[in-house]
Amino acid sequence: MPKGQSKGRKNPNEDEARDVQQSLAESLTRSQARLTRNQHRQLPSPQEPDIDTEPAFSTEFHARLNKIKELFMTELDNLQEEFSRAVVDLRADLAELAEDQKDLNNKYKDLERKIDELQTREKLHAFQINKQERLSRKNNIRMVGVKLTEHEDCSAIATRIISEVGLQDCKLERAHRDGKRIPGRDQHLLVKLTFHQDKVAVMKKARQALADKDYYIIDDLTAEDLREKRKWRTQVQALFDAGTRLRFIAGRWRERDGKPYVFGG
Repeated sequence: MPKGQSKGRKNPNEDEARDVQQSLAESLTRSQARLTRNQHRQLPSPQEPDIDTEPAFSTEFHARLNKIKELFMTELDNLQEEFSRAVVDLRADLAELAEDQKDLNNKYKDLERKIDELQTREKLHAFQINKQERLSRKNNIRMVGVKLTEHEDCSAIATRIISEVGLQDCKLERAHRDGKRIPGRDQHLLVKLTFHQDKVAVMKKARQALADKDYYIIDDLTAEDLREKRKWRTQVQALFDAGTRLRFIAGRWRERDGKPYVFGG
């Protein structure tokens, strides 16, 4: 402590020095604050556009947008034109297809008509052929169940059986075995009589005259007539059991008066 200075008093030089330091610190703080504000003021805000470049950017943007719009409209017009041409071509193709379909329908109807005509002719021809074949067999009879023997005389066998039926002076044109050879079954003896009246007489008497024999006599039917006869076999048997007798003549089941019998169904 300096000489002559009281113990309880402060040094005025120390106070002055402290005040100067505090003043310098405050001045430095204010200077730093101003510098910071100036730096912020000099840097442009990121959210604000550059006033000098904004008109040029807007002009370029609108120019490019108009160019894109023009290209889009041009492409749209081209697509519309192509679509219109495609629609026209498609309509032309549809019209051509409609004409082709019309021609095909006409050809189909014509073919149907021709097929119907051919089927009608075929049925008529089949009927005429069957009729001619029936006429060629009108004097024929078949003897079923006659035992086949070696070196047999078919005409002699047929004459003997016809005599058993009750016709002694019946004349034969020919007699021979006919049909497929089936093991265990004798072939039919096909006999052609000279006169149709003799055939009618044989057919009327044969059932009763040969009832106790192992063989019997049937008519020589065409394949078509045989199918027709067998077709109604069940109905004919039912009618016979009920008391109605039918006879198969000229390809049809007939009543006693010769009229064709009409089967139900």
